[in-house]
Amino acid sequence: MEAGQGSNVMERQLSSRRREALRLDLEDQQKALVDEVYRLTRGLITTTRAPEGMGGDEVLEGARCVRALTPAQARQLAQQVQRLRAVSRALARVSRPEFGICDLCGLQIAFALLAEDATRTTCDGRCSEARQAGHGRG
Repeated sequence: MEAGQGSNVMERQLSSRRREALRLDLEDQQKALVDEVYRLTRGLITTTRAPEGMGGDEVLEGARCVRALTPAQARQLAQQVQRLRAVSRALARVSRPEFGICDLCGLQIAFALLAEDATRTTCDGRCSEARQAGHGRG
């Protein structure tokens, strides 16, 4: 095997390991966010048990509001739900080849940036400046 081929194989393995590390981190974040959303919403709504065979919206017909969120709790819940959606989208993308490619410039996002925030879809901002100047993708 030539030296160049060996390093290409190693780079692909490293990339695979990095993707796996990001995937595991995203799964941990998702679990923590689901727990936080549950904590914030626990006790807001109670439901009556639906008859067997019923589902979906019919279950909520017997629901009643037990308590309301404070404005601060509502903001926190909205932020957590928004973050949860971003994490879920990133988890859906992490196994795809385009994961880690900047949506604006099409270049690889540095792993250090993805390690900070695996939900990011753009690189360090220089590409958004280039796009605004008319030099980016799209």
